Amino acid sequence: MHIVVSDTSPIRALVHLGHIQVLHELFNDVLIPPAVVSELERPRSRLTPVRLSELPFLCVQSPRNCSIVNELLATLGPGESEAIALALEVKAEALLIDESAVEN
Repeated sequence: MHIVVSDTSPIRALVHLGHIQVLHELFNDVLIPPAVVSELERPRSRLTPVRLSELPFLCVQSPRNCSIVNELLATLGPGESEAIALALEVKAEALLIDESAVEN
């Protein structure tokens, strides 16, 4: 079984496009951390909330290593930080994320 972890933006984009089922078809189950749940259900902007009750293939799992999450929070948001930490912990084969390298 392939283990896949997702950040907020890939899920939100697929919901917006009406293609969220592609995620389920490709990966069966997708792990998301609690910060991603919060960002999907209670977006800070005018974005429409995503109802996770309609997406049972998204499985919520908390990362256990808070020190990795806290280290990542120095440069990333909560969803990205928890998703990366969770992907490392479960040895995910894929991490769905939309961050890019930023030069200072």
